[in-house]
Amino acid sequence: SQALKRIFRIARLDGEATGAGTLRPDGFVHLSFADQIEGSVRRHFADANELILYEVDRKRVRSDLRFEPSRGGAIFPHLYRAIEAKDLLRSWPLTKLELPRLAAGAEFDRPKSDRL
Repeated sequence: SQALKRIFRIARLDGEATGAGTLRPDGFVHLSFADQIEGSVRRHFADANELILYEVDRKRVRSDLRFEPSRGGAIFPHLYRAIEAKDLLRSWPLTKLELPRLAAGAEFDRPKSDRL
């Protein structure tokens, strides 16, 4: 169920210091479920070699989170406010070389606790 899936923010390593970014003209911050990361990177970050992947704390953003169809019809999480640093649980560097491993179904490590 989408209500339980982990959500992530992809950001350029050199561009968004906190990974938060600002609200886009469409009024929300684009997020991805784990199985959408590869497609999002290929579609929106094709020119970037170094990215950072942040896991967003669903509990903190719950009231401003919506699940909406993209232009292709797939359901994506959208956050209707800017992401703050305290909304981020953890991060991973992400390179194009890791995408084939993600596509093979690798899961991101779960932390031993909810603390950073």
